Amino acid sequence: MTSLFNGEQESLFIHHEKPSINLQQTENFDNIKSIRPIPSASSIASTQLQNQHRQPYRSSSFHDIISSLQVSSQQTRYTNSNDNEHRLAIWQKEFDRKIEQMNEIKATDLNKLKLYYETKLRELEDNNKHLEIISGQINEENKRLKIEVEHEKEQNKIEQTALQQHLKEFKSTLERKIHEIKIIHANDKQEIKQQHSRLYQDLLDETNQRLKKMENNYKYEQLTNETVIDEMEKRMVDLRSNVQHLQQFKQKLEDEKIQLIKTNEQLQLQVQELTNKQRHIDRDHTDKIQRYENELKSVHLRCESSIDYLRKENDILKSKSTKTIDDLEKKLSNIKEQFHHVEKSFEQKLNEQRIIYHNNIKQYEDDYEKRLQLLKQELKEQNNKFLLSVQHNEHIQNELRQQKHQTKIDFENQIQEMNEKTRENEQILINKLKREYDQANQQDQEKLRETFNKEIEQIKRQYEQIIEKKEEKIKNDLQKFNQLSVETKRTHEIEKQQIINEYEQFIQKLEKNYTYKADEYEKRIEVLISKTHEQLKSMEDEFEVRHANQQLIISDQQKIIQAYKDEENQTKILYEKHCKVLSEQSIREKNEIKAQFDICMKNLEKNFNILASKKEQLECKLSFLKEQHKHEMIECRLSYENTIKGLLSNEVRLDLENTIHSLKQQVIYLQQRTAFLQQELEQYIQIYGHKLSLSQ
Repeated sequence: MTSLFNGEQESLFIHHEKPSINLQQTENFDNIKSIRPIPSASSIASTQLQNQHRQPYRSSSFHDIISSLQVSSQQTRYTNSNDNEHRLAIWQKEFDRKIEQMNEIKATDLNKLKLYYETKLRELEDNNKHLEIISGQINEENKRLKIEVEHEKEQNKIEQTALQQHLKEFKSTLERKIHEIKIIHANDKQEIKQQHSRLYQDLLDETNQRLKKMENNYKYEQLTNETVIDEMEKRMVDLRSNVQHLQQFKQKLEDEKIQLIKTNEQLQLQVQELTNKQRHIDRDHTDKIQRYENELKSVHLRCESSIDYLRKENDILKSKSTKTIDDLEKKLSNIKEQFHHVEKSFEQKLNEQRIIYHNNIKQYEDDYEKRLQLLKQELKEQNNKFLLSVQHNEHIQNELRQQKHQTKIDFENQIQEMNEKTRENEQILINKLKREYDQANQQDQEKLRETFNKEIEQIKRQYEQIIEKKEEKIKNDLQKFNQLSVETKRTHEIEKQQIINEYEQFIQKLEKNYTYKADEYEKRIEVLISKTHEQLKSMEDEFEVRHANQQLIISDQQKIIQAYKDEENQTKILYEKHCKVLSEQSIREKNEIKAQFDICMKNLEKNFNILASKKEQLECKLSFLKEQHKHEMIECRLSYENTIKGLLSNEVRLDLENTIHSLKQQVIYLQQRTAFLQQELEQYIQIYGHKLSLSQ
């Protein structure tokens, strides 16, 4: 019976010691509960102080960047916020999926434990029944023997001598049987000792093999971590080179901007000079018209004087000859015909020139109006695109907030339900097993205490001496292993701080890229303004060419100047009106763009503050969930230890469990830490590295 009992205890310990392969692979606490080891109070205080020192630095840098900006590009900030939210959504989905896997695995393990305990209880019940049958047979034999002895005494009182001989023979047979039973019992003891020593050696061999495997895995993971760190350093070098290239490009653009400003000033001076020239030309034109009028008056006076003189001569000549009159009349008729012919040709030329002039004016006006309409349409399309992008981003943010809120509520409810169910099931199973185990132990102990107390005490003393020696060896090994684990933790903390510093440098580079893009947007606006100025200048040059052509026509056709004065004045008035309207429109559009920029910057500040507050809330919630998970794990361990208390001695069980559990925690922590860091770095490089390549 003792051999069976000890064998059952050892098999139970082995069953609990070796978790299933699925548990070893999926014993991950979802990137939150097992990414970091159990933090101490000093580490928590240091992290809080670091967060307090970092937040004002980032806020100050952000305000400095805002003060240096003049025009914003809201699309970059919205894309960053959308990427962060998309990353959080993916992380939550993976978190839910892993929790479901853990729950399924826990359910399967509980079912296996139930089946195992039920089979063991059935075996114990069968053994108890068999022992009861044997004890009943022995009692029946004793009763039968007593009856036979009494019957023989009553019948054979006369034959005492024969009875004495028979009693001697019976005693000898009983002594032989007792001796045989003692020999069998001693053999059973030796077999039990051998089995116990074998099992203990097997356990030690298994633990040593596990420790070797864990050490090999730890070394392999250290190598992988070193390779990952080297890759990250190379990537950081590439990013630094990209930033330097962008800074050089920014300096070039600033130089170009200064040159454009200088050219703009020069062009404005040229425009002023041209306006002054136009004024001088107008003055000269008026002077020429006055001179022409004076000359016409003088010509009229001369003609009148000559006509009077000719009349006098004509009167004198009439008296002298009439033949000359006929000749003169013929000459006059010819002259009149020539004069009429000249007048008709002159009128035709004037009409053709008027038509050409009007057609040219209409064409120039149509071209000018078309260009203005195209510019207006482009501005409207840009404004509409900007408004649509803003609305789309706001709609996406609202949807993501709702999804976050719903997922948080569902996740908290699921965790509470699963914890309650697991606790209830564990308590029910533990109570049942305790009751059945206590009943079986009481029945077996009452039967076996009387016969085997002395022998068990001797075996215990020998066994305790052996265990004490081995425990001392195990304690020394554990102390060495704990020292190694402390050193590894320190190295990992140093690596963490290095990665955090690199991450902050990466964020600063992203902010610099944001300023670079804002400067590009400013330069684009300046290019558009310069294009509009060039178009206006080209229009002014065209009008100047027209004015020169008009002056040539006036010099050729001085008689028609008065008719075209009114038309020229009207065209000048219309041109000035168009120029004023265009200048007012450009000023209004500039003011509108500045107002939109101010509004966008205010919205960006608000969104940034909201995101910062959300980040702090999420960090608080994560810390709270970690603490809850720690308490739950402690409770589960206590319940598990209470179930195993009756199976082995406390000291051996605690030592073996602590070694294996500490090794598992370290390996799982390192695996999850590397996986989590790789995922974050790949996501940041996919997002921001792609953007940097596009900007180049």
